This record gives sequence, C-alpha cells and structure tokens, in this order.
Amino acid sequence: MNKRTYGKVCCVVNCKNTQNNTKNVHFYSFSMKPHKVEQREKWIKAVRRRNADGSLWQPNKYTKICSEHFIGNAKSEHPLSPSFLPTIFPPWYLKSTPSEKFVNSVVARSNEAT
Repeated sequence: MNKRTYGKVCCVVNCKNTQNNTKNVHFYSFSMKPHKVEQREKWIKAVRRRNADGSLWQPNKYTKICSEHFIGNAKSEHPLSPSFLPTIFPPWYLKSTPSEKFVNSVVARSNEAT
C-alpha cells in the first residue's frame, strides 16, 4: 500500500525530511514578498533543480526547504549571515550530472538555432 506524505516536505532532491518523519527540523517557504525577490532567486539557484525541459525550476506557494540546509539549522533574515541562503547539501549535489550537462547542451544548441 502506498503511503502519501501530507504536510511539509523538503524540496531538495533526495532530502527525505518531512514534518511527519523528522523532529527538530523547521520548514521554510520561498518568500513571495516583493522585497524578498533577490533572496528567493538565490534560494532557487542554491537548490539547483531543473524542469524536464531544462528550464529553471520555480517553487510554488506550498514549496518548503528544511532547516538542515542552513548553517546552524536555521535560516537568517540578515543578508550578511551565512544562514541567509541554504548552503548545506551532499557533495554529489553540487556536481553537475551527465544528464544536467546534456540538458544544458541541448538548451544551448536550441538557443543558438533561434
């Protein structure tokens, strides 16, 4: 029988943290506030997700990232704080994968053709 996860789930690829299975972890939204656009864009870039067509993934109003991806296990609102952006990811997460390289090359070629 399939179990469905309801509630808060971390959006980072292969992070298994949910509000149901993890204690002492907080979940943060990607802010939609106009004055936090820069922070939101930096979070999106840090998460490094792509859509199937190679375009940059965009979170929705329900998307969350867990506190385990922030230094000190909590985000900071201060732009100079090391916890302003999520920076804690597994080493493999920061490397470009063969499929990512392929998608990027296809996107680049299609852009050159137009």
